[in-house]
Amino acid sequence: MTGPFLRATECNTERWRRAEIPAANGHGNARSIARVQALVSHAGEVDGVRLLSAETVERIFEVRASGVDRVLGLPLTFGTGWALPDAHSMPSAAPGRRCFWGGLGGSVVVNDVDQRLTIAYAMNRMVMEHAPGTRIVRPCGDSRFDAYAEVVAEALA
Repeated sequence: MTGPFLRATECNTERWRRAEIPAANGHGNARSIARVQALVSHAGEVDGVRLLSAETVERIFEVRASGVDRVLGLPLTFGTGWALPDAHSMPSAAPGRRCFWGGLGGSVVVNDVDQRLTIAYAMNRMVMEHAPGTRIVRPCGDSRFDAYAEVVAEALA
């Protein structure tokens, strides 16, 4: 990702969209991302189809690594397969039984297991923002997602 750093314009090319790069070039809109990720917030089952056991979902919240990520240069805490939020990595997702991840330029998905809620954001325009209090590009989400997440939280309160 950083050797060399991927430019946003490259993500709009046909060769990028046709490439098969695990964990790097998934494509979807917010609805499709939320639907597949709802497996996490719904204990491994969506529409009566179980793809993950409840025990597997619980393993997401077991801390596997914590500290400065050597690629992104930010302090992150990872469970199994997802990052676990804190005030620096995902300020709009309160700590708890929540996990998140996203993509370059602002896209993000947050799963809240306690509320059985999945929030996804996929933007039409990539924006590179710094993580709060740093000069390092945020790995997931941006101020647009933060505003969206705040409105969702207010609606649920």
